[in-house]
Amino acid sequence: MFHKSWVRNSVAFAAVLILIAISTLFYLNAVSVANHRRIEDYRQQVGANSAAELWAKSIEQRDPRLFGLHDAGFLSSVQYIQDQVEEDAFSITTTQLQELLSILRNSQGVQVPEIVDLSTPVLVNFSLLRSVIVECCQSQEESTGTEAGTATKEQQERWLIGVELAESLTAGGFIIDELIRFALLKTLLERGLSLIESDDLVFLENSAATLSRISSPEDGIARALQIETLVVMELEEWQASPFTSSLDLRWYLDQQIPLSLDPTTETLQALSVEEPPVYALLSSVVLPQIDSIIEKSNQMSARLLAVRCAFEATAARLRGVEWTPPTGVELIPSAAGGAARIHVSGSSVATDVDLPK
Repeated sequence: MFHKSWVRNSVAFAAVLILIAISTLFYLNAVSVANHRRIEDYRQQVGANSAAELWAKSIEQRDPRLFGLHDAGFLSSVQYIQDQVEEDAFSITTTQLQELLSILRNSQGVQVPEIVDLSTPVLVNFSLLRSVIVECCQSQEESTGTEAGTATKEQQERWLIGVELAESLTAGGFIIDELIRFALLKTLLERGLSLIESDDLVFLENSAATLSRISSPEDGIARALQIETLVVMELEEWQASPFTSSLDLRWYLDQQIPLSLDPTTETLQALSVEEPPVYALLSSVVLPQIDSIIEKSNQMSARLLAVRCAFEATAARLRGVEWTPPTGVELIPSAAGGAARIHVSGSSVATDVDLPK
């Protein structure tokens, strides 16, 4: 009697385990199917089936008012640039910078890699490009080590060349490429602040127009996030074990899709900021630390707008007309004999720009 009871209990227990296993498989399959549906919906939302396609579209559909994008590889082909790389010392004259800009404008447009994955290298030689941009932010005398006596117009021209070079040669599709662009832009904006006090109306107006041709840092991060999201969606690891990885992929999609479509602080706050669950092994590796990236892009966008408005306001003062701040920008009057300030609404005071007294 006892023996028969034990058998019945064992059979019942086994049946329960089988039902649990079947239910689990059905559940994981449902999650997997839902994941694939969300991925297809996402591809439709961003208008591309692959990361390479989206990257190419972002270049083809670039606003014509922005600087054209070129292959940064041409820098290494310019002889006097290559000579200085080998000598490990940079000193570029204004004439050489003018020649470099001419070569750039006639060089090949940037080419997107046929296959874009996590092994795709960064397209920009950051060290080389940074060396060139630093030279643009110096006067020719500082660059070549000759005696002082520089002409302000030459400093202004070198800086304007630097802005175009940096913006035209940073066309990467990943977040790291955008962060490289931010680093170069930060250097250029700091140099631009020292040139705002110019009384050259033509230069001030040209500077404002040049800065308006720089792609929005916030838009750049949004594009990079979408490209990287498509890259991760295409990982072979998801395909190799669609059942066991379905929960992992679902958690990634829950976090990444809303952010890549609307990379704002508000979206970030609405999502879970907790540590990834134990089953999200791959997600915890491929999900970027987006909070600091969003903050950096917001600050860079605000700083760029503030500096551009400072050039516009200074030019308006020289023309003897009143400057009206654009939407989202405040002109804070001077206090106790200090300088008036440009402030971008909602941004940190660290991005403010003081106008010349």
